[in-house]
Amino acid sequence: MLPSFLPTITVSELMKDAINPNTRALWDAVSYTVTEKGATDTKPTTAADWAALRVKAEALKKAAATLMLPALKIADDQQATPAYQYTPAEMEQLRQSNPDPWRRYADRLLSTTQRVIDDIEKQDVDAYVEDGAQINQACEGCHAEFWYRERQRRFQ
Repeated sequence: MLPSFLPTITVSELMKDAINPNTRALWDAVSYTVTEKGATDTKPTTAADWAALRVKAEALKKAAATLMLPALKIADDQQATPAYQYTPAEMEQLRQSNPDPWRRYADRLLSTTQRVIDDIEKQDVDAYVEDGAQINQACEGCHAEFWYRERQRRFQ
């Protein structure tokens, strides 16, 4: 018997297990915080810091590529959905009725993550921050189109 090439993970699981934790780690790697006690500048400075970020970015890149698989289910059918979100069935219907935006967002996540990897290789903090913001834009654009109900988006 041949192995199945259908993905067994869902978009929801991919978000929870791969995309969210890796994007959070990438975004949190650079910050500037000012409190009453003074300023704290956080950024990668050692080869080990940059290598750890590379691992996170590579995992995010693989997850972005996985989002492009057409057979990838949105979520478990039993998953509870808050009122401000589309249900998994509604998300799937949106994706199936017009798959081009979904692919464009996934491709944008993939390409911007590759730019972040390039920035990591060059150890260029400024470019890393700029390209990391583009990852956020890819995520939020997709969420606005496929996750949040339109009525709710107007008030956010």
